[in-house]
Amino acid sequence: MTKLKASIWLLSLIVAGTPIGYVGYLNQSYFLDTNSLILVLEKPVSIDYSSPEITNMAYWAGCIILTWLIISIVRLPKYFKNRKRIKLLEEQIASQKVEIAHLSNAQTDTPVNQSSVAEQTETTEEPIDEVPEATEGQEDTKTPDKPAQ
Repeated sequence: MTKLKASIWLLSLIVAGTPIGYVGYLNQSYFLDTNSLILVLEKPVSIDYSSPEITNMAYWAGCIILTWLIISIVRLPKYFKNRKRIKLLEEQIASQKVEIAHLSNAQTDTPVNQSSVAEQTETTEEPIDEVPEATEGQEDTKTPDKPAQ
């Protein structure tokens, strides 16, 4: 981590921590006060329970941590769904990149292949006959050599 990045993190922690610390200092008597939770049930079974005394700061920290855990658990399915969607989209991007590369290679190769194919077909289309064939409308203009009588 660079010095600048570390300095920015330290500065942001100081800026965020100072008001929280100041509020905590002003309400120090409340946060250090101890209370116990009491649970009383009478209907199905008679239960009378009281928890050990804990400071209010511990209750606040417990509530914040519990809230963070609940939010994380609720967001977990959405996280996995988005992760699956991202993988699918990355696979589509990769296949489309391959297709684009294939098409661009085919496009650059096509004129070269067509010209070479055209040259090959011109030379190999039909063999050249030495004697042209007569067509239907034309009669043979040559007269056969007949011996003179």
